[in-house]
Amino acid sequence: MSEPGKSFRILVIDDSISIVKSLQKILEYLGHQVDTAYGAYEALRKVANNNYDLAISDIEMPGMSGLDFLQKIKQQSDYAMDVVLMTGYLEQDYYIQAIRLGAADFISKPIECQELQAMLGRIGEKRDRVMSQSLFFKNLHGFTMEFYIDPARFIKSSLDKAFSFFFENNLGFTHCVANELLICMEEMVFNAIIHGVLQLSDAERQLDSEQIRALALQRIIEDQDAHRNRVLLTMEVDQEQERIVISVEDKGEGFDFKAWLHHLENDQGVNLECHGRGINMIRHFSDSLSFEKNGSKVSISKALQ
Repeated sequence: MSEPGKSFRILVIDDSISIVKSLQKILEYLGHQVDTAYGAYEALRKVANNNYDLAISDIEMPGMSGLDFLQKIKQQSDYAMDVVLMTGYLEQDYYIQAIRLGAADFISKPIECQELQAMLGRIGEKRDRVMSQSLFFKNLHGFTMEFYIDPARFIKSSLDKAFSFFFENNLGFTHCVANELLICMEEMVFNAIIHGVLQLSDAERQLDSEQIRALALQRIIEDQDAHRNRVLLTMEVDQEQERIVISVEDKGEGFDFKAWLHHLENDQGVNLECHGRGINMIRHFSDSLSFEKNGSKVSISKALQ
């Protein structure tokens, strides 16, 4: 049976009734709370309405595979629930894809009780480490962290995957606060790259977001110096004041931020179609917005309540 305090709430997913019932019986014997689903679509509905610690899912299922289920879970930015994949035979391509998507572990069919218990032990140890990290940060009066961001890597991906888990699980930010901070950080770094690193023209900045990203990536590929011109992201958290200050600084000459602030000061909405939409969104989701060094450094402040 499971160790005291190590009981999980687990969702078992497989299109085979016999496998689901067998796994449910073993897990309940080990002291865990178990819910079941006979396909990925049913599992997604249950995940939307319940708080599970862990999902154990078959890979090969009709309609939606276990890999597709895993991908949809991770896209929801809800990383609190781990996903373990089970299969009779795991091909290398499946394994690599599952690792990239964020699978917590794998288990082979037919499932043996000892192997299952060992896997649950690894999951428990990982959760304990996350909890220890969370307590460490929560017990600090405050801290400052600096990140140097490669423009090419940023354009190809995003900050969301890197910081969403950290904000919500390590720092204990609410989902709403974490999302709003991530939106601000994305826009701040993106603006630093197009203004400071690449110095796109006014006409180029009038393009829509996807066109600007494609143009930015092309310029970075053509100009190898852009890789070395990294953007500095600084995060200062004050636990006592329950406030965070985020700053982004590039090595460019800055831009006419005063004109844009004047242009936006009578606009209380968030217009995603207009030029200057980045500043507009940052201003909307933060408590304060300030510029230094002729606009090459931008800072926001936000309450964590």
